[in-house]
Amino acid sequence: MMHAPRSQPGDMSDNSAVLRDVFVRRVHRLIQLGYERLTPAAYAKTQEPAITGDLVDAIDGVLSDRAEDWMIAFSVHDDPPVNDGRRKGKHRKRVDLRIDSGSFRPRARFRFEAKRLGKGHPVTKYLGSEGLGCFLRGDYARREDHAGMLGYVQFGELDRWGEKIAAALNQADTEYEVDPSLPFGPTALSSIHSFRSYRSKHKRSTVRRRIVIDHILIWFQ
Repeated sequence: MMHAPRSQPGDMSDNSAVLRDVFVRRVHRLIQLGYERLTPAAYAKTQEPAITGDLVDAIDGVLSDRAEDWMIAFSVHDDPPVNDGRRKGKHRKRVDLRIDSGSFRPRARFRFEAKRLGKGHPVTKYLGSEGLGCFLRGDYARREDHAGMLGYVQFGELDRWGEKIAAALNQADTEYEVDPSLPFGPTALSSIHSFRSYRSKHKRSTVRRRIVIDHILIWFQ
């Protein structure tokens, strides 16, 4: 099990950077393990909230089974409210999925916004005001440096959607505040037949805090 009682996810020390990488890898692992408990073809026309709800239930089942010791410190949350200090009560924003780990102090959190990709659900919606835009404005992960987008691919090939996202970000790099130090590209995380993992970095001038976004495209057809 990973123990880091005094490390903070946002610290820039070598030790905390390594621990943060371990945390992110385990978040990806949980998404993949939860997905493997689902039947992808059953979700070919399903709305995003229902897919996310079932994915969260599946991840919770993985955590309950505790096949690996580190899983005891993790939890998963469906549609949790965002306590940003600006909105209160029912006016709070809600991110689609959040995975936490108690191995850090303070607790490490990784937030995901999910969007469908397919007919009637183009890249513009995935990257738009209710998708990636939620992170760029600081509605989500305002005080964090790393978060994620889940793309539920219901039509077409995963690689092709990755190419479309890359092209859209490149064509409107100013609009999406793309940080050229980490342009959109594939990662070694979660890249299997039914999964593709990419990463991009964004400046977030209004928040004054840059953010790395992991884009996980998942096959649902």
